[in-house]
This record gives sequence, structure tokens and C-alpha cells, in this order.
Amino acid sequence: FLSPDILIDQHGQATMVEVNVNGYMIGNLHKSFFPLHEEQRAVFRLMGGNGFPKQHKYAAALEQQTAAFCKRRKAKCTPAAEREIWEMVHEDMHCAMAWYRIFPTGEDRPHTARLKGSPSYQRSFTFLDGVMFDWLQHGWAPLHQLDQNRSVVVAQTPPSADLPPPKARAKPRQQKPASAAKIPEAHLNTMHRMPAGLAPAGGDASADDELAVLRARIAELERKGQAEAGRGR
Repeated sequence: FLSPDILIDQHGQATMVEVNVNGYMIGNLHKSFFPLHEEQRAVFRLMGGNGFPKQHKYAAALEQQTAAFCKRRKAKCTPAAEREIWEMVHEDMHCAMAWYRIFPTGEDRPHTARLKGSPSYQRSFTFLDGVMFDWLQHGWAPLHQLDQNRSVVVAQTPPSADLPPPKARAKPRQQKPASAAKIPEAHLNTMHRMPAGLAPAGGDASADDELAVLRARIAELERKGQAEAGRGR
């Protein structure tokens, strides 16, 4: 768990002061001085550690909005960029204990305005940064509010009636079991020959038949072993 300390001056220049390793992760030690257990748990939730459990309240509306956004955007979104938007929205909707996003943000935040106003930082923005800035200008978010701990409380957010319904996600294709797959004729000739009386797994012999054959083979080997031991005396 790395916690970097970064200083951003009035010109938008960022300087990393230090990086703490396990900075506040001190368990029960000195808990009266650093009561941050819930804040630590909140970090893992907003990172998706428990799978973003609130997303079912707004997922259909979110996919509808991002589809419309990417369709209207001049520089089209890639499918990967659209998934990154979903991820950012999930993180925002699972923020708790006063955690919040500092980048990317809109130009209403002074640090973002200064970053955008700096030529050196402008050249550093990526395609994905541009997509995120445009998405924030789009101005949509699931219905939510903050509670007394500045934790996000998400409300049920239905899809908009003014936009096309979200596309149904394709179900993963079910593969046939290996035993049902057809083995090419050429491959049959290269397969290792099974011992006499044994059928391959998934073959014609039933499990009971295979077990009976195995028991018979074991008994035969035991008899041979006993006979050889008798001859050696």
C-alpha cells in the first residue's frame, strides 16, 4: 500500500515529496491516535476490491449514456476507453469516508485548470485523458448523495427514455465438453494405444465397467507377483 505525498504549486507544477510504504496501515497499534481503519477499508472498496456491488443500481443507465457519448464525440471512443469510463464512474459511486477523485476533474477545479494551462502538461495528456475530460463535460452521473461521513449513497438510476436502450451484453459461448468434441482421423492414428481391456475416458465403457476391469488387472498383477515370489524361494 503506497501513499505518495505530492505538492502542487500555484503554477500547477507537481513535486513528489515522498512515498510512504504502509503509511497508515498500523492495525490496532496506536489506534487511539490514528483511527483510520474504516478509511483504509474504503480505499479497497473504491478500487473495486469487493466488485463494485452498487453498480447494479445504475449499470444499464451508465452503458446507455456512454454509448450515446461515444457516438457523438468527434474523436470516437474505443471500447477500452468506454470501459475506463465505466470504471471511473464505479469508483466515484463507491467512494466513502471522504475519499474523492482528484484527477481527472473538470476545469472548475483550480489544479486541473492550471494543468491544462501549462504547455508542458498539455503535451503529457493522453488519449484517455482527453476522453475522460470530455466525459466530465458531458455532465452525467448516477443519482446519489453524500451521507454524514461523506460517503456516496447511490440511488436507483433507470435508463433515459430519450436515448436508445443499452445493448444487451452477449452471453459467453458455451464450449462443448472435451468428450463430445470430434477427434480428427489423422490424430487418432497418433494416439497412444490403451492397455487391452481398458476403454479411454469418455469412451464406450461405463464407469462401472472400467472399475471392474481395473480391479481385475490389479488382481492379476497381485497373482503374478505372488507366483514370482514363490519361484524365488
